[in-house]
Amino acid sequence: MPSHKTLLHCHSNVDPCDKFITYSTKELIDEAAKRKVSIMSLTSHKKVIFNDELKNYAASKGILLLPGVESQVTGSDVGIINAHADADHIKTLDDLRNYRKNHPESFIYAPHPYFPGPCLKNKLDENPELFDGIELSHFYHKYHNYNLKAEKFAEKHNLPFFATPDCHFLTNVDIAYTTLHLEQSIEELLKHKDPASVVISALKNKQFENHANPLSLFKISKTLLCHILWGNIVNTFKKNK
Repeated sequence: MPSHKTLLHCHSNVDPCDKFITYSTKELIDEAAKRKVSIMSLTSHKKVIFNDELKNYAASKGILLLPGVESQVTGSDVGIINAHADADHIKTLDDLRNYRKNHPESFIYAPHPYFPGPCLKNKLDENPELFDGIELSHFYHKYHNYNLKAEKFAEKHNLPFFATPDCHFLTNVDIAYTTLHLEQSIEELLKHKDPASVVISALKNKQFENHANPLSLFKISKTLLCHILWGNIVNTFKKNK
C-alpha cells in the first residue's frame, strides 16, 4: 500500500493575517516537493485560497493540493480541509455547524486546541460533534506539551489525532507531518475524480502514522523570537506608511 507524506496545515505569504511570511505559495510547493511530500493543503487564515493554477502547479511537482482554510470561530482557530468558498464567512459556532451540515465532504479539525492564544479550549470540549479530527501540533517540548490534553480528547471521542507542521517558516515545512496509507499511488490520486474524499476517508479511518518530535528549548525560543521580531517590524512599517 503506497504511503504519502502529508502536510495539512501550511501558510504562505497570501495569508491575509500572517503578513510576516516571506515565501510564496509556489515556493512552499517547491520546498515540499524537495522533501518528497505527496499531499498538502494551504490553510490561510479566514480565506480559502485555491485555484487551478496552484492546483496544476502542485500536480506538476507530484503533489495533490487540497483547498483548506484556518477559520476564526468566535476568535478561535478551526481548520478545514477540502474547504469551500463559503467557509470564508464562518464566524460563530452556529456558522460552523451550518457549514458542516452543508458540506459533509469537508474535514473539520481542531488545530493546537489547548495551546495559549486563539485556540478552541472549552469550545472544543463543549462541541465535540463539530469536529472530525484533532491536530498534533509540532510546537512542544518533552517537558511541556499542550498536545497531551488534545490526545486524550481525541482518544475519548475516537477522533484521528494527526501531526501537522503549521508551517509559517519554509525551513519548518515538514517539521511534523502525517504519512497516509492509501491504495492509490500519487499518479492515480492526481487522476482520481474526487481525490479529497480518498484522503479524508483515510484520515477518518486512521490510516496514517505521525511523525513529530519534541523541539529543543533553543528551537522553541528561536521560533518565538522570530515571530515577535518580525511581527514588530511589520507593524512598525504599517504605522509609518
